[in-house]
Amino acid sequence: MTTTALGAEMKPVDLAVRFVTNLYTGVEMSPDEWLADSISETNVFEKSGGLPAMVKENTARAKQRGGFKAAVVEKSTNTRTGYEVTIEIVFKDPSKGRDANAVTTQEKEIWNVRIVKDGGRWKIAL
Repeated sequence: MTTTALGAEMKPVDLAVRFVTNLYTGVEMSPDEWLADSISETNVFEKSGGLPAMVKENTARAKQRGGFKAAVVEKSTNTRTGYEVTIEIVFKDPSKGRDANAVTTQEKEIWNVRIVKDGGRWKIAL
């Protein structure tokens, strides 16, 4: 099932949270609906597999860490061109999928998401 962004109705911060939540929970998204043209039209983005590859990779990472728990807004800033939202991804068991012998601190998984108006709707510009 592919979801669409409700950019005209959804607040920019809520759009960013839903976007990263979808990335980690395996929800397919239509690039035309979710991503600003500046992102979805780049060759580098498409060559790396585009939005489907992002969903697949991040969903696998969430499963390795016990599943997705939450997307927590750390900071939201209104900019000249839209919004910038910093979101921390929280996993159900962040220690899973890591080397048990490693003596390292748990790294936070942080997304810095830019949201811009594109065709009159809020869209993700990463």
